[in-house]
Amino acid sequence: MAVFNLVPGFPLDGGRILRAVLWHVTGSFSKATRLSAGSGQIVGYGIMLGGIWTGLITGSWFSGLWLVFIGWFLLNAAQESVLQVSIRSVLTGVRADDVMTRDCPTVSGRMSVAELVEEHILKSGRRCFVVAEGSRLDGLVTLHQVKAVPQARWTGVSVGEAMTPLAMLRVVAPETPILEVLQTMEREDVNQVPVANDGQLVGMLTRDHILRILSAKMELGTEAARVSR
Repeated sequence: MAVFNLVPGFPLDGGRILRAVLWHVTGSFSKATRLSAGSGQIVGYGIMLGGIWTGLITGSWFSGLWLVFIGWFLLNAAQESVLQVSIRSVLTGVRADDVMTRDCPTVSGRMSVAELVEEHILKSGRRCFVVAEGSRLDGLVTLHQVKAVPQARWTGVSVGEAMTPLAMLRVVAPETPILEVLQTMEREDVNQVPVANDGQLVGMLTRDHILRILSAKMELGTEAARVSR
């Protein structure tokens, strides 16, 4: 097991050593990770082929399938490592106010859930609304929260009663790194985060919007994405 772990294929320990050497030689952490992960993918394919050969030639199907599984796991881990580095490279330096939506649909907490559905959700197709009175941010109401209210009670329940209050929201500042925002969304299992400055709402970040921007930046390439900023 110790010898296998020293095979120069990322994310094995041997692959991490290889990455450290390549990082020292190239001076680029991203390039070193991609090269060492490429080595890991080659090792993964090699182990999978070895497993197939073991099953076909020796007839030891259990051992062969086990090797195929190990190779497949190593292959996926290497590919995921490359993806994580690419995401970090593309989004490093990007802040919340660089990608937030400034046109936030706002509703009053005094309106009924029925009015919210009829006048806003069905007409706009939006799933998330900021609840505010004037410039004061009170909370957030989503389609999920609307569905949690029995339809027979929609006319008698206000948006303010159905919403998530401001005190329970994870609000971020405009200068918050977008990588930190994504980590917050993942950790707290939320799909949208308000962006506020001194208690005043300035924008909204949604997981779908961030992923669309990430996809576009990765498609254009890291350098092109940086120039566009």
